[in-house]
Amino acid sequence: MVHVLEQLFNSKARVRILRFFLRNPDHFFDMQEIAKRTKIASNTLTKEIKLLQTIEFVIEKESSTISEESSTQTASKKKSKKTTRRRSSKNIVFGLNESFKLLKDLRGLVFGEGFVDQDELENIINKVGKVKFATVSGVFLNADKETPRQGRNRVDLFIVADDVEKTKLKTALQSIEAEIGKEVIYSVLSVDEFNYRRDMFDKFVYDILDSPREDIINKIRV
Repeated sequence: MVHVLEQLFNSKARVRILRFFLRNPDHFFDMQEIAKRTKIASNTLTKEIKLLQTIEFVIEKESSTISEESSTQTASKKKSKKTTRRRSSKNIVFGLNESFKLLKDLRGLVFGEGFVDQDELENIINKVGKVKFATVSGVFLNADKETPRQGRNRVDLFIVADDVEKTKLKTALQSIEAEIGKEVIYSVLSVDEFNYRRDMFDKFVYDILDSPREDIINKIRV
């Protein structure tokens, strides 16, 4: 998504990586997982990670993984014995350096007001089906911190739409998650179901509507 930070840092990929690590401060990830979740090509990702290591924003460590291998040993023509061997392999993983001197300032910069471009977010959401209403809250409004979700009724993205295509919805969510650096908790209702539940004063629906939110699409005057 277009953002002034991309011009400031001269790299859309770098902004995504910064957000990703700031959103997941307690975890380490290998390059394959980072590439998958940020949707950044491996050669670009390698270059950016090395740069962020030089300023000590990102640190690395070795992670051991254990895999099991099964084999069959034949003792005679009639008998065979299965054995299992465990193999340990080391993998390099990367995580946020929480001792980074400018961490607080960088969080404010990366997650400042308007960190998500609403026009592009609207374009992404509109591709999933006949969208009548879409609103964001949670990680979109409380970007610089991990906001506790209020039971089952806290969602980051709420969509009211008909004829939703699951494949397009999955692709849309992956695009959004790659930009904000965190899994998006979402809910989708059809127009009829939404109207019914709203008329019945459904707690789930009204918890969303009454919570702080920012409407992206509103064609049904919610």
